[in-house]
Amino acid sequence: MVDTIWGTTNKPVSSRKLAEVLEDGPNIRGTFYVGYPILGTPSGAFPFDAVLLSPDHGVVIFDVVEGTDLGDYAERQDDFFTKLQAKLIQYPALMRRRDLLVKITVATFAPAVRPTAADQDGDYPVLVRDHDILDFISSIEWGHSSTFPALAGAIQALSTIRKGGRRRSYRRILVTA
Repeated sequence: MVDTIWGTTNKPVSSRKLAEVLEDGPNIRGTFYVGYPILGTPSGAFPFDAVLLSPDHGVVIFDVVEGTDLGDYAERQDDFFTKLQAKLIQYPALMRRRDLLVKITVATFAPAVRPTAADQDGDYPVLVRDHDILDFISSIEWGHSSTFPALAGAIQALSTIRKGGRRRSYRRILVTA
């Protein structure tokens, strides 16, 4: 079962579609963050499009594409990977000597793009169909699931993650003169 926590996104249609696929995925467990974490970098805030945090599959980062232009998705995937890795190696509980015990995987989710052979680079996967996403995640094996609690704590500490799904209720106050 996947729980989704919603942050701010400028890719609402594709993000909603991805969340629906993951929430309906029968064999996927974890928390799906949309718009989180937001990392502080020398050039300013760096928000992630979407991240699945799973005890079975580690961290799966999604580069979400809204529309039909993939742009330089390989560069974006590398950027997501290196920025998160640089933050996670600062947590001793996630390290064994010089090795990060966390499996970080990155893929581009582009539901409006028609798949072509040119877009299918094994190092930079582009996922378009529902079964692509579920098959991709199912293929990820992570051998250090015992570090999951430390990983979850580290991800949540990277930026303030508010509990999603709650709406503020405002009371209407009538003022009479």
